[in-house]
Amino acid sequence: MARFSLDYTDQADRPVQRFDGRNELAEAYREARRTPKEHEAFLEVACHGMLITIFDGSPTSPVQAMTEDREPPYLLALSPVPAPGTTDFFPDGHHTEIANRNTLLAADVDRIVLDFIETGELTKKFAWEHV
Repeated sequence: MARFSLDYTDQADRPVQRFDGRNELAEAYREARRTPKEHEAFLEVACHGMLITIFDGSPTSPVQAMTEDREPPYLLALSPVPAPGTTDFFPDGHHTEIANRNTLLAADVDRIVLDFIETGELTKKFAWEHV
C-alpha cells in the first residue's frame, strides 16, 4: 500500500487512491466523506505506517487502527459517551455488530482521522482499547 492512500476495501470497482502527501490525502478523505453513499462501506486510510478503518456512509462508526502490514496492536477508539448494547452495521451488505462503547459520531470519526493524517499520532482526546 502507498505511504498515503485511501481505499474502499469492499468495493472492487473503486481502485486504491494514492497521494504524494498528507494534504492531498486529507482533502480526498473529506471529499469521500461528503459524497452520498448508497450503503455503508469500509474505508481505509493509510499513512504514517498505520491503517485507520471506518465505516463510511453511516452517521456513526467505529474507528480501528493497526499497523500498515495489519499486525498488532489493534486498537479501537472508545466513545466519550458510551451507551450499553451494540449497533448493527451493514458495510457492503455484510452484517457487523459493534459494541456501542466503540461507536462514535461521524464528526468525532472525522476529527480522529484528520488529526491522524496531520500528526501521525492517534489523538489523546479519545481513549483507545486493545482488541
